[in-house]
Amino acid sequence: MSMADKQRTLASVVPAIEKARLYRGKGGEIMRAAVSRFIERISISKVALSEKIKKSLLDTLNENLRHPKSQIQVLFYPFDTSNLHHYLLYLTCETLF
Repeated sequence: MSMADKQRTLASVVPAIEKARLYRGKGGEIMRAAVSRFIERISISKVALSEKIKKSLLDTLNENLRHPKSQIQVLFYPFDTSNLHHYLLYLTCETLF
């Protein structure tokens, strides 16, 4: 499997989870926390992503932060979000120049 294939696979995980509506029902809160952690790991790994995917991941994190239960909100941001924003900005600038 080539690096591009691996990146496409990683980029497709969150949209597939959202499409399957795995945030609903029992385990939905756990799934949201897992997705946020997954996005954190992608950002730390500096996986190359398209602008569309980066925006989608950031939207997902923002949506998770607005969860009505405060104890759940804390689970969604166990990491320093500024790192994610720097990563997304870095990749955006990198593709412009």
